[in-house]
Amino acid sequence: MKILSLLLLGLLAVTARAETLISEVTAVDDDALTFTLADGKEVKVSRGDARIGYVGRRIQGQFEAGDPLPTLTRIWPATPADLARLISIDGELRADTKARGRKAFRRIGEQMPPFALWDQDGQLVTDASFKGHPLVLSFIFTRCKMANMCPATTAKMVSLQRQATEAGLDNARFALITFDPEYDTPGVLNEYGTQRGADFATFSLLTGPKIATDDLMKQFGILTIEEDGTINHTAATILVGPDGSILYRSEGPGWTAQEFLDKLKAE
Repeated sequence: MKILSLLLLGLLAVTARAETLISEVTAVDDDALTFTLADGKEVKVSRGDARIGYVGRRIQGQFEAGDPLPTLTRIWPATPADLARLISIDGELRADTKARGRKAFRRIGEQMPPFALWDQDGQLVTDASFKGHPLVLSFIFTRCKMANMCPATTAKMVSLQRQATEAGLDNARFALITFDPEYDTPGVLNEYGTQRGADFATFSLLTGPKIATDDLMKQFGILTIEEDGTINHTAATILVGPDGSILYRSEGPGWTAQEFLDKLKAE
């Protein structure tokens, strides 16, 4: 129960500093960038959130009064069934990370850990979502200003996706997990990926409770430290096989799309 409570608190933390609104979206206006909620209230939203739409789905967000319309920011999916599934799977991840202790880092040949996160469309994605597909995985955060780190990783992953498609590797999947989930909501990731040309058919940008992304960083060997208003971090890009086993790992930001394209072709 303690693990489940921590996960839920981690999810809600992004809206804990202001009025939290939970409602169902009944309509979206892509041009005006507004949602109509179940009580008839109309709210302004970001372009990424409007692109997701969320029509017919329950959401929660940070509500702020405005003129002529209030705004809803930091929007997260809040469908009870999905929340229950996320809490259950990420509870397994939390327990596994604690049990592994100082040996949390997963080496080549080990299985990818269980996890549940939301993608750039506000859909729940789990480790099982990638079974049967080779997966290239790395970590970023959208506010990163170091050109040779997250921006370069994103650009190379998008390039790799395009080259894999051109090579007929339609079974391959690509994912970037944020380690700044308090800012990187699904809507933020949607706009970030859209602006950079990611094809969401096979490319996932993932976010969720900070306790879950922190556990994934431990298990994949990513270190971060917050200082001077940013997040300094290590980097690694990982190839996971269709059976979920970790096949290859490139340390640092110096990996190339060709390097991983060759690995994908060998699968």
